Amino acid sequence: MPRYPFVAPIEIFEPICRVCLSGRTSQLSLGGCYVEVPDPMPVKTVCQLRIEWDRGKFETWARIVYIQPGTGMGIAFFDTAPEQKATLADWLAEPSALPVS
Repeated sequence: MPRYPFVAPIEIFEPICRVCLSGRTSQLSLGGCYVEVPDPMPVKTVCQLRIEWDRGKFETWARIVYIQPGTGMGIAFFDTAPEQKATLADWLAEPSALPVS
């Protein structure tokens, strides 16, 4: 699945321990994103996330799939509502969206 450079604010909420993180995305795909945060959540953590951009917001459930301590974490989306998938697809269809190699 191609990844695209995409910088936008993101909020991540882990509902069991009620932990909330704010950061920013640096890459985005239809299946996940990379988030720049200094203190990543542990791998396999299930969370809710919201990305806000000038063309709306995207919300979904997600799971942390890998971390880079002090730098950020890779997140995979799951259980995403159809209208949220459509929002994401619209964002990635922007003419300026070029895949990361």
